[in-house]
Amino acid sequence: MSSQGGLPATVALIKKDFALEATELTQVDTEDNLLAHLTKVISYLLDKDFSRLLNACYRIDLSERSLKEILNHENPDMVACTLAQAIIDREQQKVALREKYKS
Repeated sequence: MSSQGGLPATVALIKKDFALEATELTQVDTEDNLLAHLTKVISYLLDKDFSRLLNACYRIDLSERSLKEILNHENPDMVACTLAQAIIDREQQKVALREKYKS
């Protein structure tokens, strides 16, 4: 991330899109920390609530091609982390676009 100013907005979007509790992701202060926490959330959803994960990816507007590529071709041990990074990247794009066009 180019500036730490966008991190709170990125975290807020992720919390909203994943319908996380207000207390989840509260200790996130760096992008690496966000990646670690989100990887845990995604790992849980991959195992326990795949449809919720797919719905969140749809709300985030993660491309279907990217999602399929990660799910089908990534090392199984790295799927959650790679998907978390793709989600963070997409949410950061949305934050940057909103900042750019804020009037």
